[in-house]
Amino acid sequence: MKDKPFIVTGAIFLMLLAIFLIVLITKDDPGIIYGSSFTQNQMLNVIRVHEAGITGVGVKIGVMDAGFDLTHRCFKKIKVKAKYDFCNNDTTVCLKQSETKDLVAHGTQVLSVVAGYDEGELIGVAYDAEFYLAKSGYGLMESYIEEDLAVKAIEWLDSLDVDIITNSLKFRRFDDRPYYRAEQMDGKTAKITLAAERAFGNGKLFFTAAGNGYTDPDWEIIEPPADGVDVVAVGSVNKYRFPAYYSSCGPTVDGRIKPDFAAMGDAVYCAFIHSTVHYANTFGTSVAAPQVAGIAALVLSTHPNLTNNEVKEALINSASKCNNPDNRIGYGIVDAMKAVSYWGPAFSNVPTVEISEDDITISTHIISSFGIDERSVDMAYSYNGKLKTIQMARADDNVYEVVIPIDKSVNSVEYYFNAKDKRGKTTTFPSSDIQKGFKIKIKSKQ
Repeated sequence: MKDKPFIVTGAIFLMLLAIFLIVLITKDDPGIIYGSSFTQNQMLNVIRVHEAGITGVGVKIGVMDAGFDLTHRCFKKIKVKAKYDFCNNDTTVCLKQSETKDLVAHGTQVLSVVAGYDEGELIGVAYDAEFYLAKSGYGLMESYIEEDLAVKAIEWLDSLDVDIITNSLKFRRFDDRPYYRAEQMDGKTAKITLAAERAFGNGKLFFTAAGNGYTDPDWEIIEPPADGVDVVAVGSVNKYRFPAYYSSCGPTVDGRIKPDFAAMGDAVYCAFIHSTVHYANTFGTSVAAPQVAGIAALVLSTHPNLTNNEVKEALINSASKCNNPDNRIGYGIVDAMKAVSYWGPAFSNVPTVEISEDDITISTHIISSFGIDERSVDMAYSYNGKLKTIQMARADDNVYEVVIPIDKSVNSVEYYFNAKDKRGKTTTFPSSDIQKGFKIKIKSKQ
């Protein structure tokens, strides 16, 4: 009998301890939104950027792989603008009747970590971007022909004027003939590398997996096209931010540091093709590369006039090892928050608009790793071609708003935002040309 109070007290203590631990672990975790994809997004500080309404709107991303299962439930919201199968010369990049699910498993995983959206399960890094899908790999068989098809895919995506291309296919060895050697990883030899470099020269950002050959005694160096000078090669780290044991490394044979960056590639939560299991963890630099490509999309969605070199600069200077890069993880792990605000404050991709009988309330998130000069935050707007500027007030944490009267003599209002960070860098979003700014249609009163 004397032991009962102790047992009850101990049970209460354990219960309270469990509650404390749950709160401690999940206090920053939206949980129901990101589900098991929380860790990979949190590592790159993507969640904070998503919370500000920055999700990749308006950016064009090309994805190259061996096929995609677009019927997966995480792709219900995906915006696919074009697709082409270079293996069969048709526009079907999903499974064909003669193919098995394994053929599209890899590409589905790759696409899901950047484009997927299934609340409570998986959230991709840039799920609101526009996607252009190229099937250029045979999947189960790795043939030397795939390199020629991949070159065609790059040229096709380049011709569609995408902003970003991400590739997770490998081209170092093939099943039907020996091909490249480790000593050829100089950025000047592989056809796929040269094609990727041409795309960069045309203004595109090209991301690729660094490769998984670090433990291969015959090939621990990065794989083409990761050896390109301007190609952005991405290595893999585990959840503790340590380099993955398999992640291929540099230097290139001409002495350049590679990979350029790293992202979580161990136990990455992604789409899984199975009759009962829709999601699972996978490993490899293949799923690391599209995450960093997604951050580049977030940067472009907030600063649409940046060049590919400027986006790359933002990624470099926002990464964990920007001052001391090495040949395991390059410049390190990119911080999405720092990247989107590197060139100036970052606004929500789409502002919130509320229209009442007499006025319009417009609000937007504004974030910056360097702080906001609140006196600089304003909105320029026009009803009839005459531009007016009005100060915006902070309504909440990182949220600024303004109220303007409705001019009932016109049908629309055009506007754009301005803000300066505490370094003095100014962002005008989406454009200083009022005709390229946001537009609100006003219903005429009868």
